[in-house]
Amino acid sequence: MAKVYDLTAKLSVEKPIIKIGEKEFEVDDNHKTVLFVQAELEKKSEAEAFDFVFEKLLGKEAKKEIEEMELSFNGIKTLFMGVMAAASGEELEVVEARFQQATK
Repeated sequence: MAKVYDLTAKLSVEKPIIKIGEKEFEVDDNHKTVLFVQAELEKKSEAEAFDFVFEKLLGKEAKKEIEEMELSFNGIKTLFMGVMAAASGEELEVVEARFQQATK
């Protein structure tokens, strides 16, 4: 008999959530969406990347709510890294380290 690898417990259908104060934003972590976003990010400036990621992974309404928060630039960078971590299933610290390395 062939060996069976049961991945049921490792495959979650629940979407990750980004929480800012009382607001919660569901992150689209669908593999097609994440791969599309990652490919497109290589073509975008840092300023374009933030808006693009928020719209594609959080949705237009969430992007509008984030704009209305008037976060600092550092806050936007932190949110960007948090969204990318949630979408890719990585720890925030891993994404932060990669971002810091890329911006050097």
